[in-house]
Amino acid sequence: MAQLYLYWIVRLCIEGIMFAGMLELCILNHWLARNRWAAVVAAAFASFVPFALAITALDIVIGIPELGMNTFGGTGPAAHGSRLSAFLLELGYLVDNHLVLCALMGLPLLWSWDLNRRTQLEPDSPQSLRSSAEPLDNISKPINGYLARLTPPITVPLIRAEAQEHYVKLVTA
Repeated sequence: MAQLYLYWIVRLCIEGIMFAGMLELCILNHWLARNRWAAVVAAAFASFVPFALAITALDIVIGIPELGMNTFGGTGPAAHGSRLSAFLLELGYLVDNHLVLCALMGLPLLWSWDLNRRTQLEPDSPQSLRSSAEPLDNISKPINGYLARLTPPITVPLIRAEAQEHYVKLVTA
């Protein structure tokens, strides 16, 4: 029983690592980096065939006679047809497992990316292209006297305040 759990843990780790690696490669593409759903779907499909090959090889090495593909003959589909048709059947058997794991790994990533997108401005968005001649009046007013306590005092309108690791960067007009 413990061997069965170990087999599934190894199998899921292989599948997860392949999906995560393909997702990292997909994010390198400029278009896919902007379209996160497309990146997750592309990573799921791109990692499917390598995953199926790895699991089929793992099954052969371990000695699990999946689809009757053993070297001493068998009664499965590989014995009556080509190895390619047996592999296509294996792809059909593995597709649901792969898509479920990719969805389980990808949906939390998409949700966190959507939260990050809501809090960050795109570089080309109209809000980030606001000219320095149009400062926001409500931001340039001191909040709790913070801006009034700065040395030297700010005499020009404040455009934005950026939180850095150990300090706050104030950008003025």
